[in-house]
Amino acid sequence: MLTHGLVSLSDRDILALWPWKTERLVWIEKGVLSRGTLREYLPARSCAREMIRIDRNMFPAALSEEMSGALTASGTMAAAQKMGVPIAMTAGMGGIGDIDGSGESRG
Repeated sequence: MLTHGLVSLSDRDILALWPWKTERLVWIEKGVLSRGTLREYLPARSCAREMIRIDRNMFPAALSEEMSGALTASGTMAAAQKMGVPIAMTAGMGGIGDIDGSGESRG
């Protein structure tokens, strides 16, 4: 949702609303499973049109073929398993992105 949705919210808006300063986000950048803060993630968000959606089935290929992308709910679970994280959350609620009614989408 942070990558391909919420187009009506700017990075600045999201930063103002985001309460956590610790590493809470995971994404894949050029085949590397990246973990970081919202500030560290925002440059990837700015490339949303080039980023694919990576699900559990695509996860191994995304790493080995050096893809970049945002994780779907099942992709998040695959990342959690790989990182040894017992509990993970996803904001992946497909189809949400046109909050202001503009009809725009990032992905």
